[in-house]
Amino acid sequence: MFDLHARDQNGMIDGNGKAVLLKFSNFAALAKHINDFIEANNGTNLSYEALVLIKIQRKSCTTKDETCINFVPSAILTMYRSKYGNVQVDSDNLQNLEQGFLIDDNIVDFVFFYKAEEIKISVAPYISTDTLYIFSSCFHKKLASFNPNRIRNWTKGVNIFLKEYVIIPVCTGTHWMLVIVKINRGDGASIMILDAANRPSLRSNKIHRPSVERLVKNYLHAKKKSISFGEVIYPDVPQ
Repeated sequence: MFDLHARDQNGMIDGNGKAVLLKFSNFAALAKHINDFIEANNGTNLSYEALVLIKIQRKSCTTKDETCINFVPSAILTMYRSKYGNVQVDSDNLQNLEQGFLIDDNIVDFVFFYKAEEIKISVAPYISTDTLYIFSSCFHKKLASFNPNRIRNWTKGVNIFLKEYVIIPVCTGTHWMLVIVKINRGDGASIMILDAANRPSLRSNKIHRPSVERLVKNYLHAKKKSISFGEVIYPDVPQ
């Protein structure tokens, strides 16, 4: 059984990841899964489509050796489209939020695209709304793969240096950060990294992200050779 996207072990979209949603070692294991599926659905929906659209969540049970399998149907809730980007949100994305699992890229992208559209509508009568560019959460991962061909046409048809702000969501492992680039007049740019793990006001917890800084600067410099940067800002972010 295959997922729509190839994903890594954290559930993030990954061109090098595996597209296998459920893998069975033998036919007996497949038969058991189908039997469990039928029992879990109480015979209400036994279609092939329903069987394929099943996600498995594993939760600890009463003993260390016992594994509890909970069958959760996955359905498309919305295919959100905006001038900033498009994203599909499934029911299991919301279930992850409700049950305290790791936040995934679909939810991150949806929140940014939706809020940007909301702000655009509210300020449109007063100021220009064409001042913001939002990269999807997949961008940094492609950038970190050191394969220029993967991002060569990412901003095709858009001059990001005519924008005022460029937003780049970043996920390293299971930790999310937000990079905000302020495009200044001339050839200057300012970078701010919002990172809840970095608390500059606490000397013992002052963390910089040199790899993230370097990747973003190198990308922007490749797009515009004359660009220059000031000191990267790390403000205090509530945890």
